Amino acid sequence: MLHNEQQCQKLYRPHLKRLHAVDNKYTRLVLMVAYHYVIDWLG
Repeated sequence: MLHNEQQCQKLYRPHLKRLHAVDNKYTRLVLMVAYHYVIDWLG
């Protein structure tokens, strides 16, 4: 499962970097919830 989590982090890292440029707090919240949902689903 750790390998899958590392792949997920590699997949999401560019999105997380882009997230810092997003000023819309709602969009940031939705993306973070989706990220945690994917992590829980893989786990």
